[in-house]
Amino acid sequence: MYHSSMPETDPYDLLARYYDLEHGDISVDVPLYLDFARRSGGPILELGCGTGRLLVPLAQAGYKVVGLDRSAAMLARAKARLATAGLSNRVTLIQADITDFHLDQSFGLALSALNTFMHLTDQADQIAALTCVRRHLRPGGLLILDLPGPSEPFLIQPGLILSSQFQTAEGHRVLKLTESHYDRAQQMEEITTIYDETDAEGITRRTIVPLRLRYVFRYELELLLRLTGLRLEAIYGDYDLRPFDEEAPRLIAVSIPSPSPPTHGGR
Repeated sequence: MYHSSMPETDPYDLLARYYDLEHGDISVDVPLYLDFARRSGGPILELGCGTGRLLVPLAQAGYKVVGLDRSAAMLARAKARLATAGLSNRVTLIQADITDFHLDQSFGLALSALNTFMHLTDQADQIAALTCVRRHLRPGGLLILDLPGPSEPFLIQPGLILSSQFQTAEGHRVLKLTESHYDRAQQMEEITTIYDETDAEGITRRTIVPLRLRYVFRYELELLLRLTGLRLEAIYGDYDLRPFDEEAPRLIAVSIPSPSPPTHGGR
C-alpha cells in the first residue's frame, strides 16, 4: 500500500526527515572551516545551516555561531541536535531566507557549505544573498562558498536511478530514487527525488521532492562577488586546499569585503 506526499512549501521541510540519514556523518569539510575560523575569529554565520551538521563542531571549538535557514523542519532538528550536545547556549538559530536577512551583529566568518549557494537559481537572488552577507561581515571577515568543481555538471546521468538506501531510527527501510536533467544553456539541474519508506507492516509512504539547482562557474562567481562588494582572495579545488583546475572535485571560494563599495545595490 502506498501513501504519497508532495511538497507544498519548502522542499527541505520534507527532506528534513531523511537529511541526516544521508548527510549527518559527513565531516570531510569540518577541518577547513575550523582552520579558517582560527584565522578570522568569530562569531560565525552559517547560511543554510540545515540540521546543524557544522554548527556542532564549530560551537564545540568555542565559537559563537548563528545558523540561518528558511526550513522550520530543518531548524527543529538542528535545535534538538544542539540540545543533545549541550551547545544551545553557543548557537543562535534563525529562520530566514539567505537573500533577505537583517541581524544586529557582524561576523568574522560566513560560510555556505555543500552546494547551498546553488539553491539560488537566478542572478537577482545570488546578488541579494551576497549583498546581505557583505553587510554582515566585519572588515577583514571571510566568506567561504563551497560549490561543485567544473566537471560535475557534465557527469550528470539522465534517467531514474536508485541512488541510495538506508534505515530510519524506527527500522523503516528507505529507498531513494533520483532523476536528474541538466540544462547546459541555463546551467540548471532539475532533480526529482523519491523516498519510498516502508514500515514493519509493509506500508510504503512515498515522498516526492523536486529541486532546482543552478551551477556557478569560477569567473561568473568572481564577477558576482565583485558586484556585491566582495573580492575573491583564493580559490581551491578541494577541502585540503589543493589548486583549483579542470579536474578539481570542488570549487572552494574564499572572499573578503572589498574596500570599495558594491556596484550593485542588492535588495
